[in-house]
Amino acid sequence: MRRCGCRAGTQSRETDALAAIWKLTDPARFTWERQAEWDGVAVGGTTAASLQGIGDFFASPYRIYAPRRINSRLEAATFAARAINAEDVSWEQGLPSPGQSAL
Repeated sequence: MRRCGCRAGTQSRETDALAAIWKLTDPARFTWERQAEWDGVAVGGTTAASLQGIGDFFASPYRIYAPRRINSRLEAATFAARAINAEDVSWEQGLPSPGQSAL
């Protein structure tokens, strides 16, 4: 009896690519470390609105806010320097997202 080398796995989510890009902004820290001590990097704009179920927006191209400038060659994401208060952030699907007032 031969067995297939493939395995049944979990389904990918539409936020997997976004989560990977967010994690690359600080690859030395685990997600739980960044949740405990938030570093100011958050999903923003229509990407955040899509995560929160506000409006009829697509999550991509991804918009990410950071307290400092981040240079990237990624075509799927744009980064903007923007300071967001920790009180204005909620965690949606494991990603930091500013509240509606801060979008």
